Amino acid sequence: MCCIAFLWLFVLSAQMITDVWDETTARVFFTSEPTASLSTLELVRLVWLHELGLNVYRPLSSSLFIVFNRLADGNLLVLRYINALFVLASVSVLSFVLLSKVKISEVR
Repeated sequence: MCCIAFLWLFVLSAQMITDVWDETTARVFFTSEPTASLSTLELVRLVWLHELGLNVYRPLSSSLFIVFNRLADGNLLVLRYINALFVLASVSVLSFVLLSKVKISEVR
């Protein structure tokens, strides 16, 4: 399973040639003033209270993007790898749940 994950990350790195329009808009918005001078917690608070000029309809994912964007210093490649790791983690959780469900049904 680990080999498949590393292979998938390697293949994904070859696909990272351009960013998505939403990513560009968010990166420009969160790195320009007045949001650039705010702390991470203040910016997350603004997202959750809908006090920004954007129509943020997913505050949890936007908050995670803000935190990881600040940690990665806006590096798009690092953000894509973080996204890929989240996908791998969710696939592993899904497979764990499905395997445990199969084991429970075998016991019955």
